[in-house]
Amino acid sequence: MKQIVLIVGAILSLSSCKDNKDNKDTTKEVIHDVKEVIANEETLTALVELGCFEYSKDNNKVRFKITNILEDSITGTLSYAYAEKDANQGVFKGTLNDDKLIGTYTFTSEGVESKREVAFKVNDSVLIEGYGALNDSGTAFQDNATIKYTSTMPLVRTTCE
Repeated sequence: MKQIVLIVGAILSLSSCKDNKDNKDTTKEVIHDVKEVIANEETLTALVELGCFEYSKDNNKVRFKITNILEDSITGTLSYAYAEKDANQGVFKGTLNDDKLIGTYTFTSEGVESKREVAFKVNDSVLIEGYGALNDSGTAFQDNATIKYTSTMPLVRTTCE
């Protein structure tokens, strides 16, 4: 949003210069850039919006709260509480490419901080977690193109608590 304000301000300041062909060409370029930024933000927010997504069934609960969207960068909080396993919660920082949201989940479990890559496919306000082969340390996907979005635990939009 700040970028839009800055770009619009640039347009106004450039358009105040009269009878200068270079400024007119620059103004056209800036207007094109503004339209592109707005279109990208509209596409992004059409896929993912601020708010909460949750799966809750059979004593398993996954909750993802998207707290900030800036261009293609998304941050939020993520927590996993599986039945009969230790719960973990932390921060997600990632990017949205097309309909794939991939990022780093920094979390604490049993007092130990860890990081791992997580991926979600955005599908009609539902997030489907992706799984795939991991690197040797088990913290990142070997190849993002081979991630399978087949989770049986879809996160659906819900109200934030």
